[in-house]
Amino acid sequence: MVARNLIIATFAIALASGCGIKVNGGLDPTLHFHSSLEQLKKPGVRAQLAPAKRLSARIIIEPVAGYYPQPLGLVYSGGGVSRKLRRQYTLGGTPERRLTRTLRQVFQPGSGEAVLLTSALVALELYNLGGHLYSSAAFEARVVRKGHEVYTARYYARAKTVGRRGGLSAVWPALETQIVAQLQNDPKLYAALEGRR
Repeated sequence: MVARNLIIATFAIALASGCGIKVNGGLDPTLHFHSSLEQLKKPGVRAQLAPAKRLSARIIIEPVAGYYPQPLGLVYSGGGVSRKLRRQYTLGGTPERRLTRTLRQVFQPGSGEAVLLTSALVALELYNLGGHLYSSAAFEARVVRKGHEVYTARYYARAKTVGRRGGLSAVWPALETQIVAQLQNDPKLYAALEGRR
């Protein structure tokens, strides 16, 4: 009886401390601060990067910051109800460095007035259910001119692979391409960078 009460108390403490997994009919294996598996399974947008564009402004791209909560997600033995938790995904810095490098390649500075592009990866989620990888990311960009923020926007991406093992490296190229392509196709961002807003 004492052992049973101890188990119940331990479970209650774990849930109260925020370590719980969302319950959606017992089927959703994602952490409570992440999207549901149903949302993660939605297809991402097919995207291609446009050629690099030289701006008239002297754009300064700060390193992308990482403000996403850890762990990134979980690895399960399979996708069914009898799945077993194998481990969790944690990460430090790799996607931010890659994204910074790509942004500096596609937004080339001109010789005009200085403008600052600051950005952060504010959400990053990755779940592996028996070799089926589901992921999503949210990216926030801010344009600062003469010490004033003139534009801010958030961009979202989703990617999945089926029948592949691996971690973030298996889906990151698709997530990064979606994010950067959205920035390239945002006329308000270009207007802010070029001082037309």
